[in-house]
Amino acid sequence: MIDLLPPMFSGRAGQVITLLQLLVAATSYSNETNADTRAQYSKFSKANSTKKSSETKQIVTPTWPSKLAMIVIYTPAMIASISLLLLGSYIEKSSHLMLLQNMNIPSPSMAAYLCAIHFLKRVAEVIFLHKYSGRTERGVPIMISVYYTLVSVLVAFGGNTSDDASVFAAYAEDRTRLLVGISVFALGVLGNFYH
Repeated sequence: MIDLLPPMFSGRAGQVITLLQLLVAATSYSNETNADTRAQYSKFSKANSTKKSSETKQIVTPTWPSKLAMIVIYTPAMIASISLLLLGSYIEKSSHLMLLQNMNIPSPSMAAYLCAIHFLKRVAEVIFLHKYSGRTERGVPIMISVYYTLVSVLVAFGGNTSDDASVFAAYAEDRTRLLVGISVFALGVLGNFYH
């Protein structure tokens, strides 16, 4: 079964990472649909949908306005994605600078471009599209931000499957994979417009 999974990284380690990512993705939906396990930053969260009794004692935790929390969630991943793309492109063009080549910054890949576009779109949505009125405990957006940033870095490094300098040249022999990937990404972006 594990041999059927497309590895982000070569070997068994890549297959295990991919399997764990698929497992997390498959189980996250049930957590968000259950009011008791739903993340507190969600506009559908129990904390934002129930009335609080004045008799109930609550532990006061530091919070941020929801808009700031969403900026904290998406901005570091966007910065990491764009930075790795810019550094990777600069290192490719500056092949005479040996110090830069020893940094092991990946060449830009299609996956890294799509990841950067995704997080840039998310930050733009937070700033220009959505309206926020609630508050969010600080720990939740920080944890999510660390996860998203780590994923964007892994995508940048794992998506670079070729030593070829051109993003499209890496898929020259397999244009179907490139078209399917971009189509699924576009479908996801279009589906995100449904609010």
